[in-house]
Amino acid sequence: VVGMLLTALSFVVKYAKVPAIAGKPLRGSEVATPLRKSDLVMQRLQHALGTWLLVIKLKGFVFFGSVKGVTKMVAGRMEQEEADCVPLYRRLKFVIFDCAQLDGMDVSAAKAFKKLVSEAKAMHVQIIFTSVDAARADEMKRREIITNDKEWSTELSFAVHHVQKQARNYIEAVVARWLTLSPAFQLHDDLVRTQMTFEPFASILTSDASRFGCPWRYCGRMNIKKHQTLLWEPFDRHPKLYLVHSGTVGIYAKVPAVDNEEAWDSPLAVYQQGSFLNLEMLAHRRNRAAAVALSDGELVCWSMDQWYRMSRERPMMAKAILQSGMRQSMQDGEAA
Repeated sequence: VVGMLLTALSFVVKYAKVPAIAGKPLRGSEVATPLRKSDLVMQRLQHALGTWLLVIKLKGFVFFGSVKGVTKMVAGRMEQEEADCVPLYRRLKFVIFDCAQLDGMDVSAAKAFKKLVSEAKAMHVQIIFTSVDAARADEMKRREIITNDKEWSTELSFAVHHVQKQARNYIEAVVARWLTLSPAFQLHDDLVRTQMTFEPFASILTSDASRFGCPWRYCGRMNIKKHQTLLWEPFDRHPKLYLVHSGTVGIYAKVPAVDNEEAWDSPLAVYQQGSFLNLEMLAHRRNRAAAVALSDGELVCWSMDQWYRMSRERPMMAKAILQSGMRQSMQDGEAA
């Protein structure tokens, strides 16, 4: 009996030291997502998500010895923010537990998570479990860790997108309040929105030199249809450079055949207004993925001949567009 007790004690002491977290917890501003937006919009989102969102990746089998380190971290931050009287708009609002590397949890760990979820709700913090399939979700519901389908997701990117949407709604509400302070603010906002509706070059051609001349003389337009327009397939050397004016385009590693009922994978990236597509054209490289329209819209496009003509006649304009494309390429590389 004594030997069994010592063995059990040794097991607990040994594995309690093994962290149940893979890597370090990530702030919302550090989480890579497929959604690509303009620099200004992304800066606003990252500013909010830096304090709103915490992502923790669970790993292995979580039991009563290792779960304390997880729950203590989250509960400690919520309590510290309360004690420091942190303004509500800067407090933690969402915690995502990613279960992609989670093997399971014992009864004690399940109770600890249930308690954490209850305490988080009392402090207006939503906890979401991701990389969870339907079977594991049903199990977590039986253990009362999650109570509804809004508290779990099959993929981490889906949950992060949900949090980003909440942050955008909050930012838009704050902007709307500012606009009520002065008619000048409202007029400026109307002018900016009108320009964005008319052209996608607002954040690209930012200097007088780059604006010298009409950019529409050197490009064309292309309408895209939701789930119908396939811009290019993997390993194509596509002959046009695109700039999204309206609508949304997704980048996929592969596209299932028309007669194939195989489910689509999640997009590698999703581009919206102001984003470039097929920057590989400028380097005469092949694409490694496919591009599919996710919503109706319109693209600005340059053929190689149009690009050469613009570079010859309006070099500062071409330079500004190329620099913007290079910045986007670097950001995409960091987000990958």
